[in-house]
Amino acid sequence: MAEDSEDHLGEADGQGRIRLDSQEAPAAYQVRAIRSEGDDYNILVSVMASRDWLLDNGFVKSVDLIRQNGREAAMYFDGALDVGDNIAVRLTCEEGFSGSEDQFLSVYPEFVASVKPGVA
Repeated sequence: MAEDSEDHLGEADGQGRIRLDSQEAPAAYQVRAIRSEGDDYNILVSVMASRDWLLDNGFVKSVDLIRQNGREAAMYFDGALDVGDNIAVRLTCEEGFSGSEDQFLSVYPEFVASVKPGVA
């Protein structure tokens, strides 16, 4: 259960790429942010990826997500991926962030429209 001091900022979508070794594929991703105390944020990034693309490219533990602002994050699958998994699998990472709202928006521009309506 979330504590009263947490403020769910919501979810935002982005378009990026996943990279495994030297192979890349386009990927839509989602960022979920919760502001905890002060200027601290808990961030969950998730992306749906093709199981077959991952396996064909030698997926073992993680891939890099290159977000729309060029920042990279290592994305992980919960468990061992094999052909018995769904054809699209969710990869996730959790991040922490501390800073002002403007600093947050520079690191997570996916939220600009939802946190500051009318700004694109």
